[in-house]
Amino acid sequence: MDQHALFAVVGAEAAGLWLIIIVASLFSVAIVAPLIQFLTNFKTHAQLQARERILSRRRRTAHLEADLGIVPPTEGECVSCHKPLQIGAAFCAYCGKPTVARPRICPTCYTTTQPDASYCPQCGTALPSTAVTSLRTNLSALRVRVPRV
Repeated sequence: MDQHALFAVVGAEAAGLWLIIIVASLFSVAIVAPLIQFLTNFKTHAQLQARERILSRRRRTAHLEADLGIVPPTEGECVSCHKPLQIGAAFCAYCGKPTVARPRICPTCYTTTQPDASYCPQCGTALPSTAVTSLRTNLSALRVRVPRV
C-alpha cells in the first residue's frame, strides 16, 4: 500500500469518526433536552403534589379541631390591639400587625437599636419617628426608574 492510499484510508476513517461524533451529538441534543425538560416538570409536579398533601392534611386537621371546639393556644397579647396572640404567630389575628417589633437603625452610624428607642445608644442621634421611617420605606418601594432615551 502506498502512502497516498494509506492517507486516504486514515482520512476516510477520521471523517467517519467525525461524522459519528456529529450525529451522536445532534441525537443527544434532540433526546437529552426533552428528557431534561420532562425530568424538571416531573420534579415540579412531584413537589406540587407533596405540597398539596401537606395542605390537605392541615385543612383536615383544622376542620377536626374546629369541630371539637379546640381553640389554638395563646401566649401574651398584641402590643397594638391588646388581644391574645396565638403561639408562633408572626402577625396578630385581629389587627394584622407583626407580633415581633422591628428594631430601629440609626441613620448616622447604622447601629441597631431597640424598637421603642428615641436616641441611638452609640452616637446619641435622635432617631426619626416610626411613621417617617415607614413612609420613607414605602416611598422608596414605589420609586420607578425611567430609562433615559
